[in-house]
Amino acid sequence: MDREWLLAKVAEVNEFMRPVPHKIYLDTFRMYLEKPILDRLRARYLPALAKWWSSYTLPKTADRTIFLYETRSDPHLAFVIYNACFYAPGWAFTIYCTSNNLAYVREVLGANAEHAHIVLIDAGETYATNRDNYNVLLKSEKFWSDLLSLGFQTCLMTECDAYLRDFVPKEVDQFDYICSKYSWNAVSPGGGGLSIRRTQKMLDLLAADPAIALKHPHQDGWIAEAIAKYGGVTNNTLFFESCLCADPLGVHQWWTFIPQWELSESIDYYVAYMELKGGMFSEKIEAVF
Repeated sequence: MDREWLLAKVAEVNEFMRPVPHKIYLDTFRMYLEKPILDRLRARYLPALAKWWSSYTLPKTADRTIFLYETRSDPHLAFVIYNACFYAPGWAFTIYCTSNNLAYVREVLGANAEHAHIVLIDAGETYATNRDNYNVLLKSEKFWSDLLSLGFQTCLMTECDAYLRDFVPKEVDQFDYICSKYSWNAVSPGGGGLSIRRTQKMLDLLAADPAIALKHPHQDGWIAEAIAKYGGVTNNTLFFESCLCADPLGVHQWWTFIPQWELSESIDYYVAYMELKGGMFSEKIEAVF
């Protein structure tokens, strides 16, 4: 069912988008497909996740945290938070939000709002401003020092267009930086909106060469260059964004990059990305619509 549904959605975009410049084409795929794909995932998986969440208690103290920066009242917030916490049990949860969406965040968290680390930040006036603020934050020494002061040695960074498909293995402790491979730069450590980072390593990279962080507008561009130059233990095979991966642990806005691949060869990958695994999802849940 997902296969036919996704093929139909891609055909809709292709119908009104050809011919346009490649970058605009990718941006349009991202904007046009994001909501229906996340709506579909939410409808299928949120009921079970919400039931699980109602009896789960976040740890207030831990040596690792899930981190989310979200200034909007995003309709998929519950799916994203419950999904990350389900697949990373025992991890604390930290969210940076604003006074504008604080009530919504607390509603989504429910009783766990008292156990989560909620940090209020100033709201930017536009999506672009908030995106830029996010990149500046993740390149700042204070941000990583604040996390370390709370005891968080490892951080799973996620976004409202990213989700996990299976349980985070303990072996992630071996790495300083886990991210997605770049399809356009095979030799780079990679980057993307879903990653796992060792907090002290981020501080070390900032201290080693602050100029690298200053010159990169995007925080993952900074890490990719800095860790390639100064070294670190990396992995870019667990998460997926712009490259095809048979069975990724987690994915981030994979729909953006559908035009990069021959659909007849890539469609089965995308269908798999829409399936969660392990635990209560060991048995396949069919699409709700």
